[in-house]
Amino acid sequence: MSKISSLPLILKRHSWAALATFASVVGTACVYLYTASPVYEASGRLMLDERRTSVSELGRALSEIPEGSQGSNPIATQAELVKSQRVLRRAIDQVFPEGTSPLDQPVVTPEQLSQDLQIKIVPATNILELSYRHSDPQVAADLLNAIADAMIQENVESIRREASSVRKFLEDRVPQQQARLEQAEAIESQYRQSSGVVSFEAQTSRLVESLAEIENEERTVMADLRQAQTRDALLQQVTGLTALRSAYTAVRVGQDEGLRNLRTQLSELEAKVIEHRSRLGERHPDLLAAIEQRDEMRAYYAQQLARLVPSGESVPASAEAADDVSKDLISQYIVGEVERTALEDRLRVVKTERQGLQSRISELPIKQQQLSALVRQREEAEATLKLLQSKLEEARIAEAQLVSNVQALDLAEIPDSPAVPNPPVVFVLAIVAGTLLSAGVVALLEAMDDVVRSAPEVEAAIQLPVLSDLPKLEPIATSPYELEHFLNDANLVEPYRLLLKTLEFRKDNQLNVILVSSAMAGEGKSDLAARLAAVAAMFARRTLLIDADLRQPIQHGLFNVPARPGLTDVIEGRKTLSEAVQTTEFGNLSLLPHGAWLARPSVIVEAPTMKTLISDAAARYDLVIIDTSPISLCVDAVTLSHLTDGLLFVARPDHTAKTAMMRAITELKGSGTSILGVVLNRTTDMTRPPDSSLIEQLQPAIDSLHSLRQPSVNN
Repeated sequence: MSKISSLPLILKRHSWAALATFASVVGTACVYLYTASPVYEASGRLMLDERRTSVSELGRALSEIPEGSQGSNPIATQAELVKSQRVLRRAIDQVFPEGTSPLDQPVVTPEQLSQDLQIKIVPATNILELSYRHSDPQVAADLLNAIADAMIQENVESIRREASSVRKFLEDRVPQQQARLEQAEAIESQYRQSSGVVSFEAQTSRLVESLAEIENEERTVMADLRQAQTRDALLQQVTGLTALRSAYTAVRVGQDEGLRNLRTQLSELEAKVIEHRSRLGERHPDLLAAIEQRDEMRAYYAQQLARLVPSGESVPASAEAADDVSKDLISQYIVGEVERTALEDRLRVVKTERQGLQSRISELPIKQQQLSALVRQREEAEATLKLLQSKLEEARIAEAQLVSNVQALDLAEIPDSPAVPNPPVVFVLAIVAGTLLSAGVVALLEAMDDVVRSAPEVEAAIQLPVLSDLPKLEPIATSPYELEHFLNDANLVEPYRLLLKTLEFRKDNQLNVILVSSAMAGEGKSDLAARLAAVAAMFARRTLLIDADLRQPIQHGLFNVPARPGLTDVIEGRKTLSEAVQTTEFGNLSLLPHGAWLARPSVIVEAPTMKTLISDAAARYDLVIIDTSPISLCVDAVTLSHLTDGLLFVARPDHTAKTAMMRAITELKGSGTSILGVVLNRTTDMTRPPDSSLIEQLQPAIDSLHSLRQPSVNN
């Protein structure tokens, strides 16, 4: 939602670039309309008629639309034929006879005509829409009509060529077929005279009856065999046996009393081994003894089993007929297997008898079959001759007719207005393209813009609330009278008063020490600190403003007080806080300037006495505001933030870089700094070069540096 609300501001910032882009696109369209040559478009329609207009069946078959191969489209095929070189060349010769142009126009080539000719298939119809563009409207209409006429003539000639080809083929085939018919009639007559075949119906009837009886018997045997096979298959699944010998052996093994007792003892030894293994472990002597007994029993059982089982055979344990049920099932399997074998033998005998009868039946009517074949050959030759003669007459009729399945549905008319360029379409496209291109330019410029513009943009970037958006004021110069003028204007004071109240409410009225900093220089943090301190003092709050920006201090210049004594003097112990604090022209507002210039200002901020100084100031004053260096220059703000109630971050719209602001906020959050919020300040600081008094204050630091370097030079 914030992005949508900021859209008007974005468009306003980049309005000139967007307007220039839009105007260039529209201007290009105007130039195109002025310079482009007009092109006229003529259109017509052809219909592929499937009606059979020929009087003969062959003519109707030749004139109908060909279906083509699987997946092909006849109407699409005709559309491609319209662009064929033969049709286009015929149309060009009709409009420009002998290569001349009566309209003083260059002769169109088939390649140019094919490129400018557009063909569209009307959906769900057999209609082709043809359109052609040319600089001369008369030529466009004439060429399109000539193409339609050439397409019709080509279709008529194609049908006539096919009919002529069929006629020539049939004229050659009819005499040949007449000769074949005469030959078939002579052979049939000669065979009838030599064979004397009349009828074999009686003998054939008796053989057929016998064959029917034997086939019934075959079906009965096959049914019994299937039943026996099904029964044997089920018994095999139950007993696990697949051979008669194995079944017989299984019965003998299962009924042997000695083997039955050995199997019982072997089962008991197996149970004993399992019990000892689970209870005593793998290495126990009792387990080893039990295993040895089991193996001996297995060997003895195999020895006794060999007495009953012939060599080379094996009986699975599951197939041993140890009980009456198993014995009965195996016995049934043996009987069923014997019956199945007998049925198979019977089926082979029946099949042999059936084949013999079939052979006799097939041999009996051989002579009659030969006669039937000769009759069929004569009838086929006669029917073929009649068909060829009728088709020959149809081909002659089709060749004489002028039949076409292509019709001109609409002829082309001379166009009145050019199709290209089309001013409404060109202007609409230019407006759309100009709008899109302008939006792209605005988006590109906005993406390249790294400057903070508004409060929603700041909140979205750093996820911190914007406490106030202060109005733009003239920066405070070197005279406190300008600050006095600011305090006398209620409209100017109220935004700072509201900011002060907002800070108090966010800290539940326990706000005592505020640290003011910014991401980079020139964002008006010192001006904001001075105005905020003056507003707090105006409302009867004892306020102390500390200038801790030791790299570019300006607070003493804003209030027109000496730079010394100040913060550095208190930290180094030359002055107490009471001695260093200087009064201003505003009753409740005191100022602690930066003090003496130092070559290493970071030492002052990191001094242990800094915490004592801030605590002492917080105890003496209702509100302490500390103006410190920008975060991009040093980490003074990070150090001092842990000694205060929170940091007030200052950003300047249309000046502060987003990357610098986000990097500074990340550093503050990473160090655990309590950030009260962000203030958008549109007033910059009044900077000036150091005067002679500042140079005099800096001289002791310079002398100390020279004294430190002197011993090293002497050495």
